[in-house]
Amino acid sequence: MSADVAPAASAAALSRPASTAGAASTAGATSTAVAPAVPALPELGVTRSVTHGTVVARPASTVPWVLPLWHVRKGATSADALCSSSAISPTEIVTAAHCVPDAKGLYYVEIGANALRKGTLVPVEAIRFHSGYRDRTAVNDVAVLRPLVPLSLRAYARLASPSLAAKARAGRVAGLRIYGWGDNEKGKLTGQLRTTTLRQVNALADRTFRYFSPKTQLAAARSLGRGRFAGGCNGDSGGPLTTKVGKAVFVVGVSSYGAAKGCDLAPTVFTSVGAYSAWTKAARTSLPKLARTQNRALPYNTAAPAASGTVALGQPITCGAGSWTANTSSVVPEWYVGSSKLEGGPVHVLTEADAGRTLTCKVTATSRAGTATAAADVAVPPAPDVLASRPTITGIPDGGLLPAPDTVAACSVPTTDVPGVVTSYQWLSVPELNAVNDLRPLGTSPSLVLTVDVLKATAGRWLVCRATSANAMGSVTRDDYEYFPNITNPRLSVNTGLADPATGRLGCNAVIFEQGVTLSYRWVAVTGFVPATIPANAQVLSNTDTYTPTDRSKIYVCEATATSWQGSSVKLGSFRFS
Repeated sequence: MSADVAPAASAAALSRPASTAGAASTAGATSTAVAPAVPALPELGVTRSVTHGTVVARPASTVPWVLPLWHVRKGATSADALCSSSAISPTEIVTAAHCVPDAKGLYYVEIGANALRKGTLVPVEAIRFHSGYRDRTAVNDVAVLRPLVPLSLRAYARLASPSLAAKARAGRVAGLRIYGWGDNEKGKLTGQLRTTTLRQVNALADRTFRYFSPKTQLAAARSLGRGRFAGGCNGDSGGPLTTKVGKAVFVVGVSSYGAAKGCDLAPTVFTSVGAYSAWTKAARTSLPKLARTQNRALPYNTAAPAASGTVALGQPITCGAGSWTANTSSVVPEWYVGSSKLEGGPVHVLTEADAGRTLTCKVTATSRAGTATAAADVAVPPAPDVLASRPTITGIPDGGLLPAPDTVAACSVPTTDVPGVVTSYQWLSVPELNAVNDLRPLGTSPSLVLTVDVLKATAGRWLVCRATSANAMGSVTRDDYEYFPNITNPRLSVNTGLADPATGRLGCNAVIFEQGVTLSYRWVAVTGFVPATIPANAQVLSNTDTYTPTDRSKIYVCEATATSWQGSSVKLGSFRFS
């Protein structure tokens, strides 16, 4: 907004449209619309400014009280103007009246910023600007603001007293310094806080600006020669002109206006805040009441929404509203998937359709200024993968034979990326695949020792490993299987003959065809014919596989017995001396 002009130079307020301003994050842990988006800042290689000043290193630590001030029109989603301001207490901020003209719009200060868009936006809930401010003359260009939540800054500035302000206007205060977040001398917004030292030049301002008032305003600049000056520029409006008394920093002026074209073509005019000491005192006192009766801030999320309950199929989860500032009149918690709202209300019962989705607990808060939202996401794990849940039995030898006793069979499923999956196992002996009857349970571990009892229970049937993979959102059961043949007695053949002709030693040569078989022998002597089985009352001559007879007139019979866990087989062999 423009002040009136003098013949020597035109004057313009130092606020700045935010078309190239930097974006800042909203306060509140997961707040998504508590504060507006601010347009992105272009990358510029400018490092000198305010104009012809220097960049302040780490302003969030060194001068944390010099704050960007953003304006958002009613109904808009991004800022359209930028000023500067000074925090003088956790609940009070001073700036220029022309920076806060919009009675229906929203204002935010940005704290903790080492560059524009790098800090946190805090809504302004109450504004008191001087009722005598006039845009045409820029007289009484001062305002005080109250943030919606108290600021927690490392330091705050102080307002100059009437006597300190008078000395500054009279040119008797050295070390005047300007701070501002606005444009540099090239008219570019770099996003950095800049500063430079100035001196009082009221006489020059009196010749330059028609409505300059040395009683309530202070002009300051640093001459660069050839009619150019270091000082304020667009975006510096409302920012401080300071001096130090001991270690304390005092705001002696608030940036008000300067040259309309070319910021360094005229000195900068500041409102002398110490000249308004009575007004600022009353205005600061009025802010709490204004905040109660005419609060102009959107609701502000001070503790993020949070979901409670068990994330599991069929279980309810509740969207908790979190905490909001006292200007909030209502909160509505609801569940969303993306932009689609689920059933109304704060409670949602998880269904199979929710598996693998991100649900959003979205809270809409309302104040007299409008609505704001904050959200918290809940990641629902997917259900177990059907293909990745199929088990595999290992440890069973190939060849279609029954395994040896105490063989260990193992069952496993592939690894999965699905979170929270736990697999349980069940070993069964079944008469046929997909059988529902005669299911014989064998074990519930990932491995199974094939004892004789297990082998007998499974012979002529199917050994099944049934794996159930489950997490909070569902389960999958899959089988793997191996066929076990029926139990059979060991196969055995016997050949009896003369093992040593010189001594007459006979040998019983038994041949077996399976592993795990033991052999035993009995020799007996018979006369006449060879029996089918050895008589129970027969005299056993030897229990080894050889025997040396002394009487060669008899028939010698060798009985070989093959024994395994499956059973036993008996074969006879005989020999007659000729």
